[in-house]
Formats: sequence, structure tokens, C-alpha cells
Amino acid sequence: MKKSFVIFACILTAMLAMGCSSKKQLKTNVETFVMPCSDCLKAENAIRVWASGTSDSETTARKKAMTTASADLAAVLEKCIESTTEEYTSVLNEGKDGISKSYLEEQCKIVVKKTISGANIVCDEWSKSENGQFTNYIVLELDYDTYINDVVENINKNNENKLNKELLQELFIKNVEKK
Repeated sequence: MKKSFVIFACILTAMLAMGCSSKKQLKTNVETFVMPCSDCLKAENAIRVWASGTSDSETTARKKAMTTASADLAAVLEKCIESTTEEYTSVLNEGKDGISKSYLEEQCKIVVKKTISGANIVCDEWSKSENGQFTNYIVLELDYDTYINDVVENINKNNENKLNKELLQELFIKNVEKK
């Protein structure tokens, strides 16, 4: 019994020694790659989205990047619109002077399509791979005020019920910053 305990202790000691020595020698040759334009994603009072497009044609790479960025920007806005309109209409209780939630949501989505085409490019970088492929990296920015002003203008010209711009803007910014 004592002999088997000594053998077990020796095996356990050998395994622990081998395990520790292999961990000390761990080295990697991993390089960190920072995506172009990723440093431009943070902004105050604006929504920014990053996208890239790759093709053997510069024009096609640009179109792919712009299409992806526009779609991402629209997706962010659409998510925020749902929360914002829900809160806005519940705060105002859709009184007789209130605007219905469905109408407000519909108008906000219409403005999204118009406003995205006017988004600013804040970063635009290119790379070319060894196989001749071009990659365009861009960051699109949409200013909160621009979007809210477009929504208010669009609704106020088509409806006798006027929006409370300050409330709408406050709720929109709160919902954007949550996302």
C-alpha cells in the first residue's frame, strides 16, 4: 500500500511539473489588425456606422460599402423609432391633440429614407490586396438634429397637430444611446 502511494505521488509530481513547464513556453505570433476607420465610430450627437465593400472594381467596392452602411444606418434608426414613438405617444396619451403612434412611426420611417441619402462620410479609406481586390472602408454619420428636424418638418407640414420637438428629440437621443 505504501509502495503504491509513493508511485502515485511520483506520477502526480511528474505530471504537474510537465504541465507547468509547457505553459511557460507559450508564445504566439498573432498580430493585431485594426480595421480602417474603426477609430471614427464614436461621436457626440450623431449616429455613426462602419461598413466595407470589396470588389475588383473601385466603383463596385464603393457601392457595396455605401449600401451596407446605409442599410446599417437605417436599421439603427428603425429600432430607435419604435421605442421613441412608443414613449412619445404614451407621454402625450394620444389626447385629442395627439398624433397617433402608427402615423408618427410611418412618418419617421419615410424621413429615414430621405435623411440617409444626406448622411455624411466621416472616414473613407481604401486598401488593395495582393490579388487585385479593392476594399473601401467608410463611416457614415447622421446628426441627431438633422434627423429630428426633418421628422418635425415633415409631420408639421402634413398634419394640423404639431409635434413637441423637444420631447421627441429627448426621447430619440435616449433611445439611440441605449442601442
